[in-house]
Amino acid sequence: MLAVALAASTLALVACSSNANPGLPSNDEGNMSNEPTESTVTLYLPDWLADANGFNAEQATTDGTAENIIVLLEAKEALPKGSALISFTIDGNSGLVEMNSAFESGVGSKGTIGEYLMLGSLVNTLLGYYELDEIWITVGGAPLETGHNMYDYGLGFFEGL
Repeated sequence: MLAVALAASTLALVACSSNANPGLPSNDEGNMSNEPTESTVTLYLPDWLADANGFNAEQATTDGTAENIIVLLEAKEALPKGSALISFTIDGNSGLVEMNSAFESGVGSKGTIGEYLMLGSLVNTLLGYYELDEIWITVGGAPLETGHNMYDYGLGFFEGL
């Protein structure tokens, strides 16, 4: 009986890790770890000074959802106005963030340093809060493309400039 239960568990894990988009983590809503739980998040906010040197860490209270974290980042002007989360999925140590087109066009209009700081703010905040190794960002189901770069790979922690 135990062997049957273990075999079924293994099959379920394999089925959950299947991926229709090679290279991207799955977007299986069954893997979402995004239930509301009030807690503290470290927001990595861009240093917008003329000598921008990276990020300033600031503590904030969140309901624990990725959507709320995006709202907090936008309110702190770390993300472009109108940015919205479409979906967030965790697959192992990777997070898949589907953002709206306002995010893509806003990030692309900020120049290379602004792009770096905004993406770093989003990625570092989510990596830290959810204890992940990488974040994949898509818009309309395709990798984020800003005009400066196409982000068709997982993003790790952004260091200062």
